[in-house]
Amino acid sequence: MYAYQNEGLYFHHSLDESPREAQFVMHAHENCELYFFLRGEGTYFVEGNEYRLSPRCLLLMRPGETHKAQLSSSSPYERMAIHFSPRLLASIDPQGELLLPFYERQVGRMNLYRPEEYDAPFVLNCLNAMTRPAGEGDAARQLAVMCNLPPVLLELRRAFAKIPCGESAGPSRENEPQSRIGSVVEYINDNLTEDLNLTGLAARFFVSKSYLNQQFRQATGTTVWNYILLKRLMIARAAIRDGVSVTDAFARSGFNDYSAFYRRYRDRFGVSPKDDLPKKQN
Repeated sequence: MYAYQNEGLYFHHSLDESPREAQFVMHAHENCELYFFLRGEGTYFVEGNEYRLSPRCLLLMRPGETHKAQLSSSSPYERMAIHFSPRLLASIDPQGELLLPFYERQVGRMNLYRPEEYDAPFVLNCLNAMTRPAGEGDAARQLAVMCNLPPVLLELRRAFAKIPCGESAGPSRENEPQSRIGSVVEYINDNLTEDLNLTGLAARFFVSKSYLNQQFRQATGTTVWNYILLKRLMIARAAIRDGVSVTDAFARSGFNDYSAFYRRYRDRFGVSPKDDLPKKQN
């Protein structure tokens, strides 16, 4: 219905009259995503945890957080989403306060905000204001998004601050979804640079390898090993783009074989690790 994209910024308002399951696969982004659900029937999986969708609920995903929608084909599916690089906010928010709801939580946890938890009409008004007439140029369209994004993030920061803190001194919600696969995902993300394999994970969580892989695929859309590879590659790419040497990024991301790392990197991103270095280092 509407889309605007440039480097580090992508906003769209989309409608699928008859959503098909094949359209929505597990994926992850290199930027933050703010997703506003307007209508449809289904659920949203983030890092293996399931969130039931309802009109005007909002989900936040930080870079590298895997997610997918599972929608009923009998109901039109409408949503708005903004993907943005955290660097776009550096000049107005050098301390990163607006990004706390994205980063100050466990992976796959506290992604969902219900309409009663934040000012949903205000956020919807801001999102609608990002849409500009087709005749307006890119400069006006970019300005519309960038002027309305900070107020939305500020409202979510206010909602995030109201969430009670648990014993860990971090925010927590009652009845926050945490499936067994969610626990597996959390463990993987906490130990990405360690020696992770299906056999060890199955033993740790007291299930068979086949059952773990089956349940993992059902919840995330991919196998345990492909998930680990994706996460390690995204860690490496983020480091390289921040100016870390390719050798150090390889060592930090949990790979043991450089040639395998290089092949996987090219297959995933379409460029070599060196090509992703900041220009002055190429």
